Amino acid sequence: MLWLPLGFLVGAAPYLTILVMDPGYTLAREQTVSIMSEYAGWSARAHALGANLQAHLLMFTIRGDANGRHNLPGAPMLDYVTGGLFLLGLGDCLRHLRDWRVQFLLVWLAASMASGVFSVDFEAPQGARTLGATAPAALIAALPLAYLARRARVAVWRYERCRRLRLGGAAFLLLAALACLLLVSGALNLDRYFVRQQASMDSWQAMDGLQALVGRTGRSLQDQGFSVRVSPDLVGDAGMAFAAGGVEFPAYDRSVPVPLPVPRGGVAVLVPAGEQAVYASLHGTYPTARVERLHPAGIPGVTAAYAVLVRTRDVAATLGATVTLGPRVPARMYSHVAAMWPWPSGLDPH
Repeated sequence: MLWLPLGFLVGAAPYLTILVMDPGYTLAREQTVSIMSEYAGWSARAHALGANLQAHLLMFTIRGDANGRHNLPGAPMLDYVTGGLFLLGLGDCLRHLRDWRVQFLLVWLAASMASGVFSVDFEAPQGARTLGATAPAALIAALPLAYLARRARVAVWRYERCRRLRLGGAAFLLLAALACLLLVSGALNLDRYFVRQQASMDSWQAMDGLQALVGRTGRSLQDQGFSVRVSPDLVGDAGMAFAAGGVEFPAYDRSVPVPLPVPRGGVAVLVPAGEQAVYASLHGTYPTARVERLHPAGIPGVTAAYAVLVRTRDVAATLGATVTLGPRVPARMYSHVAAMWPWPSGLDPH
């Protein structure tokens, strides 16, 4: 405890130094996300703080962070086993509230959650800004386990005093319950992170999965000789440029995605799945163009984007027109022809 203040000063020294040198720069992000900056009046601030506090108190066991970068969207931040142990541990803390160690643990938990409670309310609950609460929450959840371990030790000690050669039934059951709780908790966390969250499109999109997928695909197609065009919404994105090895691709025009003439290597238009109108226009204009469906890793059967590969032969196949002038005039095919055709006399233009 005596070394704690010194450790705090050493750890905070870089932040405190830059805070003194340039407070405006250092506090810019805090001012942006502070609930005090979001609301002007104290009545509105008090209402938002109350809602934030409720959301953060419920995030452990009821509804967690909705941001897929921080959590499986909407799922409780703790698994069912750890969440139940956490609630039991909180009850034990309230029971022994006069113990200074319990007080320190609760203050630690509250201080770690303050940065989320005082943040903008539309992000509540905020898992990233309350990351420091992981340690005190785990310690509180461990209190019931510690109680079980103590009871098992007492049972073993009693049976040893009676000179029994085998472990008592009560001690065995307590140790088995402790082991089962730990195994089930570990299995639930592994399933959530490596199965459920990995297969969540919300998490994939929040992790800039589309930008990474388009960037890697665009770089590969460019190396094959294609001129790559991407959605205007992705142009300038740092994640896409990083995935493409520093290459930045120009945007396509949504009304005319493929500018003519097409270069010899062809044009690759990378269309997000959300821009169905652009994809339909490309597919209808160049029906012979090859289309590659881009799938997120670990999420089979889901198409995140389309790579429409338009070559010169695909453009040539669309040249010419079939014009039907009235029901009695036979249709004729004219390829690679630009000409003026007189409108037949007496034919209704409608």
